[in-house]
Formats: sequence, C-alpha cells, structure tokens
Amino acid sequence: MNKLVEQLSAHALSAWDMENHFRAMAATGDVKAALTVLDRLDAQDIKASAPAAQN
Repeated sequence: MNKLVEQLSAHALSAWDMENHFRAMAATGDVKAALTVLDRLDAQDIKASAPAAQN
C-alpha cells in the first residue's frame, strides 16, 4: 500500500511540475518548447493510465 501511495505521489508531483513548466514556456512566448512539454505531459498521462485500463 505504501508503494502505491509513493508511486501516485511521484506521478502527481511530476504532472504538476510538467504543467508548471508548460505554463512558464507558454508565458515566455516559446510556443514550440511549450508544446514539446505538453506532448511529454500527455504521453506521461497515457502511459500512467494504460495499466489501469487493462484491469
């Protein structure tokens, strides 16, 4: 159970950090870099939800 909470916490923190990075890139006007960060965030969400969809 502790391992599950640790993994969920790590994922939530990573997603939060990536979103903040995306917002910072978008705010500076670097659209290409912001979209690259957004693509990585989307890929991470898809990867994280794939095992849950298989259950």
